[in-house]
Amino acid sequence: MRLRTRRRKIPVPKQIGLDKEATKVKEIPEEFSFVNVDTEVESIKALLGDKAREFDSFFIRTENGEIIEAYGMHGTTPHDDRPVYKIL
Repeated sequence: MRLRTRRRKIPVPKQIGLDKEATKVKEIPEEFSFVNVDTEVESIKALLGDKAREFDSFFIRTENGEIIEAYGMHGTTPHDDRPVYKIL
């Protein structure tokens, strides 16, 4: 008997103003921090507003304690080929 497996489709952002073209995790520069802790993710969502609401984790770059660049990602495991979307 052969088992059928289904690949989970990663949703494309529906928010207005997000890049339609996704970047891959492996293309994010090393100076970005990966954030996937629930309380930190919720804080980032509150700071970045509607554009960030649909994402489960983030890559952020800060300067003087402020987020100056951010990418959102669906899911919480940053595999190299997983798409990320520029938010800020």
